[in-house]
Amino acid sequence: MAPLYETTTDLTLDMYIKVYDRGPKRAYSTAVGIIGLFYILRIVSGLLKGNYFGDVFIPLIIIAFIFGLDFAGSRQLKSNYRAYEQCQSSLISYRFYDDHYETETKSTKTKASYGGILKITENDEFFCIYLSNTYFDIVEKRNCSFELEDFIRSLKK
Repeated sequence: MAPLYETTTDLTLDMYIKVYDRGPKRAYSTAVGIIGLFYILRIVSGLLKGNYFGDVFIPLIIIAFIFGLDFAGSRQLKSNYRAYEQCQSSLISYRFYDDHYETETKSTKTKASYGGILKITENDEFFCIYLSNTYFDIVEKRNCSFELEDFIRSLKK
């Protein structure tokens, strides 16, 4: 059976990071920003009051911890990308059929039913087709026809 649509995605580390930055990290960064602002105000207040331990030292430790988590998260993201051999700067081919789609790299070929799609997110550069909370396929829009973009949007639940 011939596919309805075909496209490719060149999954680089930059794109992998961009997907993460536009999804989970955006919500995390907003929360960290609000918490950080609260602690900075508390530090300034502590300096003005002279309460260096409770209002300056402890918030500084908390801020350092938060930034340490962010740094560790970035390192983990890069480590995950490097550990996932099939996507390291590889061209991923997508073929969309009536009831499923297939992905193919130089080393693997997978098939996913449209009924198994958890959700689809979209921005101006790509679609993320989630098959679980932690696994998703990235489809670059610049390589998609308008018909394929509409088809992928129609798969949203």
